Amino acid sequence: LLSRSSTLGFAREFSFARPDFKTSGLVVVIAIAAILPVEAFSSVFERMWGPDADYTSFILSIKPKGPASFAFVAIGIVLVAAVTEELLFRGFIQRIFQRNMSGPLAVVLAGILFSLAHFNPPMIPGTAALGVLFGYFFYRTGSLWYPIAGHAIYNLTMLVRLDAATEEEIVAAKIVP
Repeated sequence: LLSRSSTLGFAREFSFARPDFKTSGLVVVIAIAAILPVEAFSSVFERMWGPDADYTSFILSIKPKGPASFAFVAIGIVLVAAVTEELLFRGFIQRIFQRNMSGPLAVVLAGILFSLAHFNPPMIPGTAALGVLFGYFFYRTGSLWYPIAGHAIYNLTMLVRLDAATEEEIVAAKIVP
């Protein structure tokens, strides 16, 4: 559906050629460097709202219970979620915006929609910042590989944090992935 109107085909439409080594390294460094500032920014808003029982219940339900569980959750959150969300928000929504407005505005609006789609008000500012970062990766490179990589790195980091946290810490909202 995303590339049906294109004569290029899916892989060429989204620049799914082999990623450039230098750009890939830069994206990895930027994605890792963004984690702490985004988390610090998000924590300010999370404190204002307090824990949401439904969100806490969801987080507890996906918390890995061992190595096999970690692997299955990682496939879903790190691979499937990163790929599908980037296809939707960068490959589809941002591209529509870019055809109808300036690139930077398209990046910001797609980032805001990305955050709203996560349905957690305290996380909207931090998730919007990540959405803008991932959108910028796509805007600058024209390739979905880079926002997918950044998204996967962030999700993997949050999954490792979740796995390391105790259920008591999660319930007390001392850690909110």
